[in-house]
Amino acid sequence: MLAVPDRPSSRAGSHAGSSTGGGAGRPMSMYDTASVSSSAGLNSPMTPAANVAALGPTSFGAAQGLSGEHLQPGHSASLVDFSQTLAMYRENAKKSGSPDLLLEFARFLLQTAVPQFPERAGEFKAEAFKMCKKAAASGNVEAQFHLAECYETGVCSEKGKPDYAKALNMYMQATKHGHGESAYRVAVYHENGRGTSKSPPRALQFYQKAGALGHPGACFRLGMAELHGELGLAVNPRNGVKWLKHAAASATPDHCEGLYELALLHETGIDHVVFVDYEYSVKLLREAAQLGHVTSMYRLGSYYEHGNHVAKSGATSFGYFKAAAERGHPDSMFGVASWYLTGNREASVPQSDELAFEWMKKAAEAGLIKAFFALGYLYEEGIGVPAEDFQQAKLWYERALAKGDKRAAPKLAAIKAHEAREAAGEMSASERRSRARAKKRGATGNAAGQRTGKSAPPAGVAPEGKNGRTAEEERERIRKARTGEDACTIM
Repeated sequence: MLAVPDRPSSRAGSHAGSSTGGGAGRPMSMYDTASVSSSAGLNSPMTPAANVAALGPTSFGAAQGLSGEHLQPGHSASLVDFSQTLAMYRENAKKSGSPDLLLEFARFLLQTAVPQFPERAGEFKAEAFKMCKKAAASGNVEAQFHLAECYETGVCSEKGKPDYAKALNMYMQATKHGHGESAYRVAVYHENGRGTSKSPPRALQFYQKAGALGHPGACFRLGMAELHGELGLAVNPRNGVKWLKHAAASATPDHCEGLYELALLHETGIDHVVFVDYEYSVKLLREAAQLGHVTSMYRLGSYYEHGNHVAKSGATSFGYFKAAAERGHPDSMFGVASWYLTGNREASVPQSDELAFEWMKKAAEAGLIKAFFALGYLYEEGIGVPAEDFQQAKLWYERALAKGDKRAAPKLAAIKAHEAREAAGEMSASERRSRARAKKRGATGNAAGQRTGKSAPPAGVAPEGKNGRTAEEERERIRKARTGEDACTIM
């Protein structure tokens, strides 16, 4: 067993939870539905690995039964009918003076009226803000919370700028009524100095208040603070694990970090506090992945690929990698590219140089350093592209070298030497033939090894690759690297 794992735990700037469509560091709000599509975000819920199709986040209104579907124009209805319904709804809300009805109408304006009449979006947002403000003034806690969100996002301001000081004030008001999410956000504001000065003691106070109300994000933050001695607390692994267990038990798609961290603890163990239990660790990772935690998906993808703590399963591995990659996880993009590069019949993964290149490029553009070198290699070898592209290869090798990847140095030297020989007319006969074939492939679109949507090379002709290896030999070398039979230079 190990002592407390030395993992970075301070998540300054991200304690407000994973976004599923809202602004950075906060869950999706009713205001986001007025301007943000419902496409799956990084941490939106997912189906099990066997069904890796992503599910979009549920809108706040739908969850509350306030989507306004009964008021939307159908195939036989006219816009005039909708306008009349809107006017009647507005009149009833104003006459009743009920805070609940005022808030419901504000939601309706943002979730239904704005999408249907985008040309009147400014008018409807302003009216929704007015209604919400009136309901909040009457002491309605949900209205106070949503008014705070309005200030936080700036969605209803003329310039679209957030007002964090006003947002903090409204969150404080809602916190006084026992609103857990508001208490959590007040803690985040104090920890990060948003709308106020940084104050770890005040942050701790409100994290504890939100944690007592069962907020999973607050429980997670308190657990990490106890484990690593943050927010003015002394290191106390036992208390930290207790908080993480609370976070895991009440995990949501917006706050599922507790499941992941607890899974890691059960993989390594903490002396006299947490026992090693790989089966339970994998179970927690699956639960986190089900809620949309992309790092858990990636970790499970690696487990199933190599058979760590689980039985090997290429299909399950690829499923988790693909689900995380589609949600923007760079390491998973690299994993998907690797699977496509070699293909795997048992996992039902087709070999596709084009898809391998596409996902490797995404990983590199997302900033994954090891993908810099790999993408340069694909460009150099002409894998997934119409022909070898030494300029692009050199560009990505240079980026890799600048980030400390020493493998790029000899590659760059070789390319520069090749360019020098070409400029001096000193290329060998085999090099000239290879270059001619590359140019021909670029003109005809029949790049060596490109099987998807491309015609195969003539029978009996083995396209040459670098270092005397054919494209098929190179792919076999990479396959062996994936299975542990050999070391791969680009992985």
